[in-house]
Amino acid sequence: MEVSEWREVRRWDIEEGTWTRVHERPGALHRWTLTAPPQLPGTAVALTHDMDLAVEKDPYTRVTVARARVLNFWSVGRRRWLLPTSTAVDHEPSRRTNAWERFERAEPRLAEQVVVLADSEEEPVAAALRFKDGHLLVYRLENTAAYRPLTVRQRLALRQSDIQDWEARADQLTATLWQTVAPQMWTRVTVCAAPRDLPPMSLLLGRVDGRVVEFDLDTGETGPEVRTGHEGPVTHIDLVTGHPQGRLLVTAGDDRSVRVSSVSGGAPVRTLLAGNSAVASFAIGHMDHQWIVAIVTDDGLLHRIDLDSGRPIGLPLRVDRGTSARVEAFRLGAGFCLSVQGDTRGLQLFDLVSGERIGGQVADHSATAVCTVDDVVCVGGSDGVIRLWPTAHVTDSVHFTAHEGPVLALTAIRGPSGTAALVSVGGDYEIRCWDPVRAEERWRRSFLDPGRHEVPLVGSAATGRTADGRDFVVTGEYGGRVGVLLLRDGLPVAEQEFTVPDTVTALTAGRVGNRDVVVVGTASGRLACWDVVAGRMYVQGPLPEEPVWTTAVALAPDGSGRVATGGFDGTVREWSLPTCRQLGPTRAAHRGRVCALAYDVGDLVGSGGDQRLVSYADGWERRMPRPAGVFRATQGGLLCGDEGGEVWRLVNIADGRRVTEAFDSPGTVWAAADVPGDGRSNVVTGGDNGVLQVRDGRTGTLLSRLRPTCDSGIDDLRVVTRWPSPDGTPRTVLFSRSDSGLLEHWDFAEGSPPRVNGSPLVTPAPHTRALSRLAVLPDGKGRETLLSLTTWDADPMAHRYVFQKPSWAKSDIHLAVHDIAHGPLLDQPCRPLGETTPLGTIRAVRCGDTPLVLVPLGSTVIRVLDVTARRWAELPGDELVDVFPTTVAGRAGILVVGARWTRIFAWEDLNARLARGGERPTRVWPGERRRLRGRRAKPPMVPVHEHAGALRRYLVRHTALLPDGLTYAVAGHTQLAVVGIHDGRVHREIDLPSRCTALTTGPAGELIVGTRNGVILFD
Repeated sequence: MEVSEWREVRRWDIEEGTWTRVHERPGALHRWTLTAPPQLPGTAVALTHDMDLAVEKDPYTRVTVARARVLNFWSVGRRRWLLPTSTAVDHEPSRRTNAWERFERAEPRLAEQVVVLADSEEEPVAAALRFKDGHLLVYRLENTAAYRPLTVRQRLALRQSDIQDWEARADQLTATLWQTVAPQMWTRVTVCAAPRDLPPMSLLLGRVDGRVVEFDLDTGETGPEVRTGHEGPVTHIDLVTGHPQGRLLVTAGDDRSVRVSSVSGGAPVRTLLAGNSAVASFAIGHMDHQWIVAIVTDDGLLHRIDLDSGRPIGLPLRVDRGTSARVEAFRLGAGFCLSVQGDTRGLQLFDLVSGERIGGQVADHSATAVCTVDDVVCVGGSDGVIRLWPTAHVTDSVHFTAHEGPVLALTAIRGPSGTAALVSVGGDYEIRCWDPVRAEERWRRSFLDPGRHEVPLVGSAATGRTADGRDFVVTGEYGGRVGVLLLRDGLPVAEQEFTVPDTVTALTAGRVGNRDVVVVGTASGRLACWDVVAGRMYVQGPLPEEPVWTTAVALAPDGSGRVATGGFDGTVREWSLPTCRQLGPTRAAHRGRVCALAYDVGDLVGSGGDQRLVSYADGWERRMPRPAGVFRATQGGLLCGDEGGEVWRLVNIADGRRVTEAFDSPGTVWAAADVPGDGRSNVVTGGDNGVLQVRDGRTGTLLSRLRPTCDSGIDDLRVVTRWPSPDGTPRTVLFSRSDSGLLEHWDFAEGSPPRVNGSPLVTPAPHTRALSRLAVLPDGKGRETLLSLTTWDADPMAHRYVFQKPSWAKSDIHLAVHDIAHGPLLDQPCRPLGETTPLGTIRAVRCGDTPLVLVPLGSTVIRVLDVTARRWAELPGDELVDVFPTTVAGRAGILVVGARWTRIFAWEDLNARLARGGERPTRVWPGERRRLRGRRAKPPMVPVHEHAGALRRYLVRHTALLPDGLTYAVAGHTQLAVVGIHDGRVHREIDLPSRCTALTTGPAGELIVGTRNGVILFD
């Protein structure tokens, strides 16, 4: 359950990665009380304060207002209980009538914790509220309405604002105060819990003396005490049942320890964790015969400890810092999963046993540092995550959280044992060393104490290596302080520090002559150079005549002393060290800031905010999808990391330079198509990144990448194999439609690869609508035509006169069909005035010699339009997925595939209805004229054959017709099946490793399945 103050409440399916809306925005919540009750899986609860209204009649009818607590409960919907205040905890509520005085009322005390209990039918029956002073209030949750409907007299006497306030709380239910536990000096309650296996109507209470008792709500009495061994208050409680040692309590205390105690023996058993960091939360998972306790501490570490032996499982994993991090353990598929919810990276999922990250929310990742370690490309991002790429394939990549801020620098060093290691510098003011094979941390070192500062103090870092093989790390503070950490055999051995009289904005390291130096770029354009071996300032340049904020600096690797600086104004300058003399004129290189500079085989290469990758010596340039922010020279070329997290490789070839993507990362596939050519079948896929990947249909090898003009995601792909060319010969053309509605095409001619960039098409079709669709139909002359199908509002200016009702909410909807090659074909009303049923995705098919367009109306009716005669008919249907031409006893027909049913209709029956004048969309008349229509509804068409959906657990979401014309494929979520058209028999079932997002077929019957993690090809 995702509860957020700025969006609606959502219920996520973790396996599918999809969500459904539960309720609108909940408003201001007490975030610290948001919890998932263990006895009610799949639900969430939280407290808030609201107005408690009452109608009084003294001396006149009026509404009085006081403040009360409201318990919000989310499951498949939302329920709310009005919790009355208690005189033992709250001040005596004072009711007021004046609206201006409502802000002067006394607020109820804030509860620190809320626990909800369930009955035998898994319905919420009681709620316990714990307060900081130890008070415990227990409410009985009832199903009666707290606010009865107002009578006619009350409505006439009350103000309209009071009536609206009353009706807005009509869904609130009644709750009565059941039990009140007052705090005692040595037995004050510090935590309460209701685990799933706890006896009904009971609570576990942790006290300030480190003991735990069971509290019976029916009798109000406590059971025997359990000594936990904590030296202070208990902060977290959980219960283990089914263990060979009996019922066990796992507790965390204010003494920063996690302990196991026996309920029957009432004594502590063992200590699982005792450290210097407070415990934020813990959870217990049971795999086979092993109980594992996952513990999150406020220093951002996730510990996994065996319950029986007390031994840790693997090294701690890095998660979000703070005491608000929450960990839960639950079964996901065949194994157990851990979820950690933090304030920085959101929800992250880990395998309970291996500790491997298996999913979760992903922050925006911009490449901020790049290096190579033994042919492994390491990419550090702005989200603090390091991604390791041993090969170009995304399936071989590994990523882990390295820092709590951006990764400022990366470098490869040799560790103490001579093996390769990776050093990273983060925006969290720490330098860390990693094992690139196991992705484990070796050591860390803090280089700055930020104190109370909340703004970043460090914005640049660099790494280098001296002539005698010593590595060093450089960090630059905005205040002018620069620190150098020297390493020997992979371990820190010495530190250097110097200051410059300016703001440090860029750093680089290299050699000038026979000196190992650090070059500093500043906010005024002044340069400073530090000798690392000598430990002193080598040269400090003068203040330039035209100050410019330095955003990038590069040092030539040949030791000549050439230094290039890029400014915020887009200019590039070259200097000579140690004289600090400018070489040549200033270049106005970019329309925007200079993002990165590097010397590649002696030539200066740079990237700017205008997304241009430029070689300043010969004028070569290439427009990139996003600006490149970091460069790293390697033996295989210059690695360029851009602001979208992609890494490119700039390679020098005989006839110039070539830019290729360094990794094969397909991502989510939203559209797929098969393109024949050169005696083979090629598969083209498109997704969120807006790039089309062309792969070999037999091996899956990546052949090329096609780049549309629009950078938005790809919604639709269509291949026209017989598109007319200017000379009259047919050709194969690929068409794509982006999220923003732009149509582009590529020619796949025999013997020559398609060009990289697409050619946009100018067409009047409104492709920006969500229901727009492309369809390829034969034109009856041996060629194919591409149709654009969309709906649009016939009265787009109506919302100017109907307040709070935008144009897309109007009911006068038209269907527009455009031939991409020849222009508009028709513009026909498809939903009568007055109807509010939503329209589904539009499909088109050619049955015999007649093109048909199918418009789903809701989930029960499909309207069919004869494009030639412009006549309508209606078919029964359910959530139309797609439609294909087929044969019925040697005659033409159409195959209509729905989410739950598949039906075959004969063309003769459908054409007979169209020939009788057509069933035009019935106009919905007002109620007083409905009886004057004089028109009877016709019975629905009866299909020739129908069978239920072939998927066992999921609805059909994607379908494709196989070339034999006798079978078709359907897919939904992770299931795929091949089904007979005329008998509905399932020929083959396939379980997919990832959720299906696109489905099409090849000429030889291949199945091309697009998923959330790439494309799968089946024979």
